[in-house]
Amino acid sequence: MQQRPIRGSDIAERAASIVSKTDLASDPEVQVFEDAVVLTFLQTQLAITAATLLDDIKMVDIVSKSLAKMSAAGRRAAETIDLTPSLADLVDRARPEST
Repeated sequence: MQQRPIRGSDIAERAASIVSKTDLASDPEVQVFEDAVVLTFLQTQLAITAATLLDDIKMVDIVSKSLAKMSAAGRRAAETIDLTPSLADLVDRARPEST
């Protein structure tokens, strides 16, 4: 069976589908993308966002919603991120099993 060649427009459509998070719950590639987005946020923006907002309750809510969008593997990866004790506590309180 011969496969048809992949066109640039097919790639662009697929990329748009992933970035728009279409079918997050059922598309493994979209889920990997979402996991990567949240992991990047936790690694590079969590401290800045927490310092800017200065609202612990809002930060727990933001992180909780972010973790809820992640796969189990993504959440396990998040546990390996080196955070300050206060940020680690914030993430711990945001975990779904903490609510």
